[in-house]
Amino acid sequence: MSSSVGAHAQPLLAKLQDLADVEHARKEQTNVAVAQAEQALADAREAQRVATERHSAATAAVTAAADYFSKLDVGTSPDDVPADSGPTQTPSQSTAAPGRPVSHLILDVLELGHITPLTSIYEGVLRLRPGTSGGAIRGSLTKLHQSGAVEIVSRGVYRLLVIPEGYEADT
Repeated sequence: MSSSVGAHAQPLLAKLQDLADVEHARKEQTNVAVAQAEQALADAREAQRVATERHSAATAAVTAAADYFSKLDVGTSPDDVPADSGPTQTPSQSTAAPGRPVSHLILDVLELGHITPLTSIYEGVLRLRPGTSGGAIRGSLTKLHQSGAVEIVSRGVYRLLVIPEGYEADT
């Protein structure tokens, strides 16, 4: 406070300064509360993202298990699906796939970022190339996983992470 202010005004100015100090402290408290709320919101959004991803994986696992058990009910397993059990092939499907690597057929079936049950991969590859062995599909999936192109989300559930170099889509 300035010494030029009269003695009778100093108590009023001191009271106003106290009021300003109290309001400054309240402002700081609300800034802290806002920062905490923003952090809580960010944490909640991350928890929501994780929960959504886990729900998708769980749903895909249920679908894969249901497909697996339905095949067991009729006496087959996903590894033993006969070549003629798939849908009828169109001429373009049967002539386009024979010269392509099995890994490319798998990539044709998978969608970037989507979760795909193993049974759907088998069905898709067999639709593109009837007679492809389960071992060839499993081996190619293993190589795609080792290269980092495919992620194993859970048992029997895969996700395409990147399109590998050298892959040419079936046209």
